[in-house]
Amino acid sequence: MASSFIKGYIVVSLIAALLGCDYKYSNHEIPALPAANTLNYIKSIRVLDEAIRRDPQDAANYHKRALLLYKSNSPGSLQSILKAIELDQNHAQYYFLAAQILLAQQQIQNALDHALRAEILGYRFPDLYRLLAELNYHSGYYGKGLLYVNRALALNPSESHNYYLKGLMFIAIGDTLEGEKYIRQSLDQQESRRAFNAMVDIYSYRKQFDSAFYFLNRNLSQDPQDPALLYKRAILLKETGNLDSAVASFKALVNSYDPKYQLYNQISFIKYTNNQWDSADYYAIKTLSVNNEDKEALLILARTQNRRGNYSQSIVNYTTLLEVDSTVLMAQEELEKLKRKVAYLRDLQKQMLERPKIEILVPKKVVKEK
Repeated sequence: MASSFIKGYIVVSLIAALLGCDYKYSNHEIPALPAANTLNYIKSIRVLDEAIRRDPQDAANYHKRALLLYKSNSPGSLQSILKAIELDQNHAQYYFLAAQILLAQQQIQNALDHALRAEILGYRFPDLYRLLAELNYHSGYYGKGLLYVNRALALNPSESHNYYLKGLMFIAIGDTLEGEKYIRQSLDQQESRRAFNAMVDIYSYRKQFDSAFYFLNRNLSQDPQDPALLYKRAILLKETGNLDSAVASFKALVNSYDPKYQLYNQISFIKYTNNQWDSADYYAIKTLSVNNEDKEALLILARTQNRRGNYSQSIVNYTTLLEVDSTVLMAQEELEKLKRKVAYLRDLQKQMLERPKIEILVPKKVVKEK
C-alpha cells in the first residue's frame, strides 16, 4: 500500500520525516498516498535520491527511500532496504522493513530470517510480533506462531487482526472450536472479509452449510462479483448436492477466476459423480492442459478408462499419478486391484486358447428299411 498524508501538509511533512524526523507511524501504519499526490511522491523520491547522491554511506536515507517505495507499491524497495542493511547491520528497524517487503514478495523464509534478526536487535513492538506470527503461520510453525501472536495481544489486546491470526493458528492445528472463538473475537473488534471467510471455512469443515452460506453471503453483499467468493459459493453448492447449480457457477467463472484448472477439476469431479464419463474426461483433460500434474484429474481419467475397459490406458494414468505423488493410497490400491483384474483376464484368455478342442460326434443318420 502507498503512503498518504494530509493535502497541503504532505510535501513538507513527508520530506522532513524522510530526511530525519521521527516517524509518526510504524512502518505498517502509515496511511496510503492518494493518486492525486503522485507529484508529491515523485518530489520526495527526488529529494531522497539527491541526499543519497550527496552521502551514499548514509544508511538512513536508503531506509527512508525503501519505506516510501514500499508504501507506494513501487519497485526498488527491497534493493534500497538491503543497501541500508549493508551499510548498517545493527538497526532493527531496517530488518523489520526488509521482512515486510519480503513477505509482500512471498519470500517467506527470507522474511522470517529478517524479522527474527529485528527481534534479536531489540525490536519489541506489537507489529513485529504480529509479523512473526504471520510468517510462522505461513511456514507451518503454528506453535511458534501462537507464541508470537500472544505476545502481540499482550501488548495490543484491541487489535482485531491478532485475534484473527490466533484463530487461524488453531484452525491449522485442527481445533476449530478455539479457532472459531478467536475469529469471533476478531469480528467483535472489527468486521472484516478475511474473518468472514474464515467462518465460512470453519462451518464448511463441520458440514454446517447454512452457517457457511450466511457468512459467505455477508461478504458477497459487499462484493457480489468477487471471483474468489463466487468460487466458494460454487463449492458450497457442490457440497450441498446442488450439482447443476454448482456446474453452472463454475462455468460462469471461467473468464474471471484463476487458476482455471480448479474450475475444470471441480466440473470433472461432478460429471464423474453423475457417471457422465465423457464430460468427466473432457474437463479432466482441460485440467491437465493447464496443470499436467493435477492428481484429481489423473485419478478421474484412470477411473473412467477402467470403467470403459481401457485397462492399459487406465494403468498409465494411475502410474503417472503415483509418479507425481507416491503417497496417494487410494491410487495405489486401485492400481493393484486393476493389475490383478488384468492378470486374471489374461490368464482366463490363455486358458481359453489352450483348452483342447472337443470333437462333437454327430450320430449317423439311421436309414430305416422300407
